Amino acid sequence: TERVRLISAVTEPLRRHPVLLAQTFLTLDHISRGRTVMGIGAGEVVNLEPYGISYSAQVGKLREALDIIRKIWVSDQPFDYHGRYWQMKGAVMSLRPAVQGRPPPIWVAAHGPKMLEIAAEFGDGWIPTLLRPSEYRERLRIIQRHRRRMGRDGQFTAALWNWYILDEDLGECERLMRTPLARAFALLYPASEWKWLGHQHPFGEDFYSLRDYVPMRYDRETVLHAIDMVPDDVLREFYTMGDAESVIKQLEEYVRAGLQHIIIWNATGMFDLEKARNSNMILKEVLGYVKG
Repeated sequence: TERVRLISAVTEPLRRHPVLLAQTFLTLDHISRGRTVMGIGAGEVVNLEPYGISYSAQVGKLREALDIIRKIWVSDQPFDYHGRYWQMKGAVMSLRPAVQGRPPPIWVAAHGPKMLEIAAEFGDGWIPTLLRPSEYRERLRIIQRHRRRMGRDGQFTAALWNWYILDEDLGECERLMRTPLARAFALLYPASEWKWLGHQHPFGEDFYSLRDYVPMRYDRETVLHAIDMVPDDVLREFYTMGDAESVIKQLEEYVRAGLQHIIIWNATGMFDLEKARNSNMILKEVLGYVKG
């Protein structure tokens, strides 16, 4: 390939040391001939605490990790680092980016105020998920204000990662969104979004999946009851659904809000395997429009 980019969506610096992440992405950068993007966030509790890794201070750790990664990508001399979470002495990396002077772009998965500021300070892009167009526009403006204040005027890519159910028949989309697995995924939607729609999240009014959700901590009866409680309007908000024309119209709302790069998670085949092939044909049509 000559144009396809390799993007992680997304990793975090809590299971791997920042220097190991820096080295890994430079290796990928060489494999892809300079077309790798580091998508990175603060992590999810489900990927950490069950394995004995602390989820505490994850935002501060991300900021420090990005500082280290940036430094080691551009430094040609050993350097010391005295942070709160990481300390290094004489750190150096001989591996250089595939294209001299152009390390992999960093896209930060950010939603809250502190994370948006980190995206502005260290990011070359932004890769959120599950935002309405109005929310997307406002948070992108916050990042842009931070960047101006910091004097950062380089290229910045506004991306978006969302869940999709694709079918020519909207009724079929709604059938798929009501399957138990589709309902289970919608439990990831924050309690604040449920409340905005007039509902209470079955796991509590302060539930935030990245911070709180470890499915193995719930018994089968509790999970099945929670799945049954997911209302249709939460499902319609969680998934982008429809045929190619409908999905394109929905994407255009995000484009007007500032979106530049879309990452489509086509979940259709997970809910009905027989729908996978047709949904990929619809996806191909959507991508054809996106690519222009």
